[in-house]
Amino acid sequence: MKTKDKKIEAIRTRLLQRYSVAILHMRKQLDNQRLGMVFGAGVSKSIGFADWNKLIRDIGTDSRVRGEDILNQNQAKTLTTQLLYQKFKKNFLEKMREPGNGQLRGNYEAFGDLEIKKEWKKLVRDVLYRNVSMDIDELEKNDTYIRPLVDLIQKSSVMTVNYNFDDTIEKFLHKYRDKKGTAKNTRGYTVVWDCNVQAEKRENIVYHPNGYLPGKLSESASEQLIFSEDTFEDQLIDSLGGHYNALANHYSSATCLFVGISLEDRTLKHMLRQNSKKCYGHIHYYIHYVADGAVRDTDEFRDYMESFAQANFETYNLYTLFLTDEEIAQLAELITMDNMEFNFLADEAGINVSRQYFLVGSVAVGKSTTTNQLRCLQTFDEWLEDMPDDMEKSPEQVDDENIAAIDEWIADQVYKKNWYLTNLGNEASVNLIDRSPIDALAFTEKDKWIDKAELLLRMINRGKNPSRLQSGTVLFLEGDVQEMYRRSVKKFRECTVEALEKQQEMYRHLMRGIESRNGCVYKINVTNKTIEQVTKEAAQVIFFESYGETDFQGILEVVKEKGWDFYE
Repeated sequence: MKTKDKKIEAIRTRLLQRYSVAILHMRKQLDNQRLGMVFGAGVSKSIGFADWNKLIRDIGTDSRVRGEDILNQNQAKTLTTQLLYQKFKKNFLEKMREPGNGQLRGNYEAFGDLEIKKEWKKLVRDVLYRNVSMDIDELEKNDTYIRPLVDLIQKSSVMTVNYNFDDTIEKFLHKYRDKKGTAKNTRGYTVVWDCNVQAEKRENIVYHPNGYLPGKLSESASEQLIFSEDTFEDQLIDSLGGHYNALANHYSSATCLFVGISLEDRTLKHMLRQNSKKCYGHIHYYIHYVADGAVRDTDEFRDYMESFAQANFETYNLYTLFLTDEEIAQLAELITMDNMEFNFLADEAGINVSRQYFLVGSVAVGKSTTTNQLRCLQTFDEWLEDMPDDMEKSPEQVDDENIAAIDEWIADQVYKKNWYLTNLGNEASVNLIDRSPIDALAFTEKDKWIDKAELLLRMINRGKNPSRLQSGTVLFLEGDVQEMYRRSVKKFRECTVEALEKQQEMYRHLMRGIESRNGCVYKINVTNKTIEQVTKEAAQVIFFESYGETDFQGILEVVKEKGWDFYE
C-alpha cells in the first residue's frame, strides 16, 4: 500500500472512531435522501476567495471607496459594510455630478439609487474574484475538499444552501454533471435566491439566501446582496415574520452538514434556535475548522472542544466535528462511499455499522413521545401491528386466557422487530427502538419469569434459520408514578398508581440485573421535566456517551434457568 493510502486510511479510521454516530447517521440520511449541505465563506478560502474579514478590508481600501478610516473603527462587520457603502455612494455621486452646477449626469438623476447599487455590486464582484481564476480546472488544483462534497450533493436530492455570493459550487457541479447521469444538455444545477423557493423536483438546487454574484457578467446575478447592516436587519425581520418559511422548513426536515460557517449570521442562528425549540430531537452537523498541524491532544484543547460542542448541541441542536482540510475531504468520502467498502473500513476500525438504542420504561413514562421527537434517527415503534384487546389494562385486570393470548402476540412482535433489526445489520444506521426485547419480563409476576423467557426464546428461534436477539444500549426512563398516572388517564388507559409503582420497581430490578451482567444502561429521570428536556437528555446519550451492548439473548437464557434471581 502506498504511503498516501496509509495516511488516508489512518485519517478515516480516526474519524470513524471519533465520530462514528455522526457518520453512521449521515450515511443513513443520505440514503433516505434527507441529508443536505450548507456552505459558508470558509469553504472557498483554499482556492483563493477572501474570507469575510478580508473581503471587507479589500472593499474598504478600494480606490472607489477609500474607507480606511472606517476600517480602523472597532465595530460590527455588518455596520462596517454599511458605512463603506455610504462612503462609496458619496464618492460615486461626486464623480457623477456636472462641473459647475452639480447636477447628476445621464440616468443618475432619475435612477440614482438603482445605478449606485448596480455599481456597488460590480465593486463587490470585482473584489470577490480579484485573486481567483475563472477556470474550473485551475480552481480544482488548489481545492482541498470541495470536490468530494460535490459528490455528496449529487447523491442527494436535498437542496444545497450556500451563504456565499460566488459560483464555485456551481462550477464544480457543471464540470461533473455527467457523474450522476445528468444529461449533457443541462447545466447540472439550478441556482435560486428567492427566499420562498419551493423544493421543486430538479437535481442539484443551490439556494443563495444572501444573494448570488457569478464570476461571468453574462450570468444572471441576484437583485440584492445581504451584505450590510440594513439588509441583514431586514433579513432577520423578514425571517421573524415568516418570510423565510421555505428555508426554516428545510432546516426542520433535512439533516444538514454545515461547512465553512462561522455562526455569526444572526438570521441563521435564529432559524437554528427556532428549529431546536420546535424539533427537539432534530440534529444537524457543524464542522469547526482546525488548521492543519494544530495540536489537539492537550487537555486544554480537549476541554475547549467539549465545552464548544456542548454549547452548540444544547443551543442549536448542532453536533460539532473538529476537522482539518484533509479530514473534511475524508469525511465526505466516508459518507458517500459504497456499503461494502465502508463496512470493511468500519470493521477494521472496530465500529459497529448498525447501533441499537432501546428506550424502556413503565407505561406512560414518555417512551413513545421521546421516540417521536427523535425521528431524524431510524426509529421503531413500540408495536408493528394493532394491539389486541385488553392491552391497555394492567395485567392484574385481565383474565388468564387473554393474558396468554397477549403474551403470544407480544412474543411475536419481539420476533418481527428483531428480524427487521437483524436484516439492517449491514446498513449504516443509528436505530432507536421503543421497548427492548425483554421488556415483557417487567410486566410478568416473579414466579412466571422462567415461563416468559422460554416463550420469548421459542418465538425468536422459530424460523428456518434460528436468529439471535440484537444487542444494544438501554435508555431507561423512570419518573414519578403520580405524574405517570395522570398521563395514563389522559390516554384512556386503565391502571392504578399502585400498578404503575409495581411496574416501575419491576423495571428497576430488571435494569439492576442487566447491569450486574455487564449490560449497558443509561438512566434518565423524567420527573418534572418537559418532553424537550427528556428528548435532549436521550439525544445526549446517543451522540456523546459511549456505546455499549446489552446481550439480551444471554440475559433471556440466564432468566430461563434462574428466573427472578438472575443477577450475576
